[in-house]
Amino acid sequence: MKYFLMGLAGFLMTFHANAIELTDKLTADVLIAGTYQAISADGTDNPDGTAVPAQVEIDWELSEKSRLYTKLGFAHGDGLNDDSSFQISPWAANLESDVKDINGTDRDYLLTAWYRHTFIKKEDQHFDIALGLIDGTDYLDQNEYSNDEYTQFMNSALVNAPNVFIPSYNPGAALVYGKGAFSTRIAYMRLKENSDGNEGDYFAAELDYLISTPLGYGKYRVTLAHTNNSYFALYEDGMVTRKSIVFSFDQQLGNGIGAFTRFGIQDDKASIDYKSIISGGLQFEGENWSRTGDTAGLGIANLQDGNEGITRSRVFEVYYRFILNDHFDATLDVQHMSDEYKNSADDVSGWVYGLRLVASL
Repeated sequence: MKYFLMGLAGFLMTFHANAIELTDKLTADVLIAGTYQAISADGTDNPDGTAVPAQVEIDWELSEKSRLYTKLGFAHGDGLNDDSSFQISPWAANLESDVKDINGTDRDYLLTAWYRHTFIKKEDQHFDIALGLIDGTDYLDQNEYSNDEYTQFMNSALVNAPNVFIPSYNPGAALVYGKGAFSTRIAYMRLKENSDGNEGDYFAAELDYLISTPLGYGKYRVTLAHTNNSYFALYEDGMVTRKSIVFSFDQQLGNGIGAFTRFGIQDDKASIDYKSIISGGLQFEGENWSRTGDTAGLGIANLQDGNEGITRSRVFEVYYRFILNDHFDATLDVQHMSDEYKNSADDVSGWVYGLRLVASL
């Protein structure tokens, strides 16, 4: 472990450059991360694991209103995501198993690739459409303080809502329209074969509202999602739809403090681990203690009421992110996770300790 962390830190700290400007219209951004996580829980063999994911984003501005974008993902190792006794992944990043044979398509490393055209671009109004391979989480269930596994919380329950099905890296389209304080996002994706050998269609819409208060800005969102009835198998009676609604709010609470919450529900016609989620927490900015750029966060999540073997999962996470220079940061992370099952002999509870290192160009 010691040599892994020392070597990775030394490697990442060699990056001291801005985004790579290939031409005045073509740029590339590179992110390289690494983590070490270890579990301390009763009744388990207390595994530890490392993972090093990397992402390359290429952005080509064809014209003032047209853009081509692609994101490539690479990774070495799966960390604890495939070696944990817990139901929810302790790191929501795209690791080795996630960037190979993506969605069962035999496609490796190519995460997104889309063309976007902007039809309206005004100071208080915009409208654009993207077509290609898209990531649903780029448009849905956003949150200012709980949405980035590389700079904020690591646990999947505090990055998005695991009880809500939001697919990624599928062919489809996304529409974004905003005027004044309101904006709306609509996404469609064609889903390839799942583990049951079924294909299907996914539809989702989100409505956002930005407010200004004496404490600062806040954004309030509601997301509705729906699949057709050819994708998810009901364990008894054939195929069913899957519907969900999730609310995601973030609000500034004065200088350097922000709060967030998510809560939502999905129907239980399909086989699901969780029907409902409620989560929330706080983010603190380092300017409050003379460490401008640093951030700290604490969050909790409760997921329950599925129709499979698990009854409830709880997550608690705290982190502190140190900004070491313009392109390199390190995060200390502690999680407490617990899973309760219908068969109580399967219950598990314990701690996950982690160190995350991130370099970006």
